Amino acid sequence: MRRLDAFIFRGKSARFRPRGKPGSAALAACSLLDVTAPLAQIKAKSIGSMRKTTSFSLAFLAALALCGGCGQSASDASKSSSSGVSNVSSQAASPPKDQKICFQCLGQGFVVCRAGCVAGKQECPGPCMKLTRGAWIHMNVAGHDASELWQKFPNASGKAGYQAWSQHHLGEVVVYQNGQAVNIGACRVCGGTTRVNCAVCKGEGKVACELCKGGKFISISWTPTDNPWLNAQPDLIRLKDGTVMLGKVAGSSDEQRTIRTREGKYVKVNASDILPKQTTNSTRSIVSP
Repeated sequence: MRRLDAFIFRGKSARFRPRGKPGSAALAACSLLDVTAPLAQIKAKSIGSMRKTTSFSLAFLAALALCGGCGQSASDASKSSSSGVSNVSSQAASPPKDQKICFQCLGQGFVVCRAGCVAGKQECPGPCMKLTRGAWIHMNVAGHDASELWQKFPNASGKAGYQAWSQHHLGEVVVYQNGQAVNIGACRVCGGTTRVNCAVCKGEGKVACELCKGGKFISISWTPTDNPWLNAQPDLIRLKDGTVMLGKVAGSSDEQRTIRTREGKYVKVNASDILPKQTTNSTRSIVSP
């Protein structure tokens, strides 16, 4: 086999080998061509030291013309075709007139669930064994690691003794039968996982934004401290300096009031700084709900 520039000679025919990167549209298209010409029509010598004379057949010239349209790569084609789609998407994400992107959810339409769940899961309310329930201790049990935790269930028959299960039985239910603890298997509530879906977010870990109701946009006049959702909260507390809190007065001492926020924090303020409920003056900050 002899090579000459972009041609490969095999026997008495010449095969055109297109130039291009592997996987390019040009190479993929041109590789389908198998244009041959009589060897007598193609005379080639070494490029560096010998003269080269090559005559092309009409079929070969037609092949070159065909490959001339293969120069655009697949990635370029996809870019040009997707540009219109991206423009449409950006326009769709723009808020309508007199509206703006919701500052509560940043235009996502949902917020993290605040019902106390973790990634949409809550502790099983069923009677299964959980590390948060009962007394767990270390015990020396043959065939078990000393680091394992165990829970004892004393016999209720009046006889001394107890039954014990290790942490490897979490999610299982222990009941008393004839005064003795018996493991009856996996919990029917959680299936033995000790976790169930949050009743509020249904296991999603997120809920529709309470401000935009999942619509992603709100009125351009709304602010973090002055909007219909905030103003409707029964535990809204406003101070004279514009501070806003969601919580309740948990204690008082002379002229001071202790406010417990929804997050469980305690804040002490002067009683005279708390505005009456009906006052809706300009505000400056908010403790997130």
